[in-house]
Amino acid sequence: MGVGGSVEPKPAPDNGYVFRIAADAKPWTPAAKVRESSSARCAQSRRRAAKIGGWSKARYAVMVAISQAGSEREIQRPSFGEENGWIAKELSIKDACSLNHFDVGRVVGRGAMGEVSLARIKKDGTFVALKVVSKSYVTQHNHERHVQNERRILGGMQHPFVVSLFATFQDEKHLYFVLEYVPGGELFSKIRGNQCLAVEPAKFYLAEIFAAVAHVHDRGYAYRDLKPENVLLDAEGHCRLIDFGFARVPPTDSGLMLTNVGTPAYMSPEQLSRKKTGGYTRVVDWWAFGCVSFELMTGRTPFSCKNHDDSHHAIYLRVMRGKVSFPSFVSRQPRDFVRELLKPDVNKRLVTTAAIKAHAFFATVDFKAVSQRRAVPPTAVGTLPPGDASHFDVYHHRRRDRRDNKDPRAADGSTTRRCSSFRGF
Repeated sequence: MGVGGSVEPKPAPDNGYVFRIAADAKPWTPAAKVRESSSARCAQSRRRAAKIGGWSKARYAVMVAISQAGSEREIQRPSFGEENGWIAKELSIKDACSLNHFDVGRVVGRGAMGEVSLARIKKDGTFVALKVVSKSYVTQHNHERHVQNERRILGGMQHPFVVSLFATFQDEKHLYFVLEYVPGGELFSKIRGNQCLAVEPAKFYLAEIFAAVAHVHDRGYAYRDLKPENVLLDAEGHCRLIDFGFARVPPTDSGLMLTNVGTPAYMSPEQLSRKKTGGYTRVVDWWAFGCVSFELMTGRTPFSCKNHDDSHHAIYLRVMRGKVSFPSFVSRQPRDFVRELLKPDVNKRLVTTAAIKAHAFFATVDFKAVSQRRAVPPTAVGTLPPGDASHFDVYHHRRRDRRDNKDPRAADGSTTRRCSSFRGF
């Protein structure tokens, strides 16, 4: 989280970037779903043939040949001759996944529940991101619902600015998410150390983040943890929204949620005072979007204060007052955009996709082209050597065995509960 420090943010240097659409860019299209394996199709064919009167070896051989030929046409594996072809676009493992299918490399991310590592698929040598979550932590903190929500919600997402989930599996102590590897690092790295972005580069990232959050809402979900650390950049410089641990479907009767989740610096007044307001709706994601907008263009979160207390309580008081102070270099239009998103009264705030898109800040943005992934990124990491993780911070692997033996319920008969809580992984 970008917080206030002793150094006043300085205006970003103008590198000449202007938001634009690439005229020759091909629109993004959803990846074709991998069809059934040839053996599965043949098994189905045998069952159908048995119902209509027999099955000969010759017919079986013909069906196998046809199925194999079709499989080769339908499933195109990434080639290492392609640009960054070492990054898996789909999972080549057709059997039930296990840790034995991967060579686990360096850690590229870490959170309270676990860590994310770069992993090589042994079968074809391509790379994925492997998110490892501690079962003991999940059960101790009653987060079973969160990990199941992440598996279900992210597994059903297909969007150019949302990370792809290939598979999940589990062992005795851990849950595993096999994810698309996004090699460009966190968007937060662009503003680390009181750095900030000029308006035009910020507008590019905000347009893609907006498209991702709008898609999450269109699918009926609330995201609830939007911040620069949860946005990665791919090799071409486009955004990927990650970490759906706090995402959920709002209750159907009222749409109000009461759970205390998220990062305090990005939480709205109705989240922080949910007991008084009776709860909050998914429009809190647009409040967080306003916080991210401010942070990208100033280098700090809107309710942090230079040389002042940045405790959770101090941030809470500033959020409830709703007063946002801008550095002098931020121009009128971005200021107005952020203020419209960060009004304490939700009834006066920008809370609909139509209203946000219609603001003058986005006047030059073609959102249809953005959603087709045709906008030109400000920067790109380009072609990288296989297994490159140079755009991520350096972490060390945790000693998981000590961490996972801390579950006090492991000895009191909670094994059955733990197994049922993680059913489906």
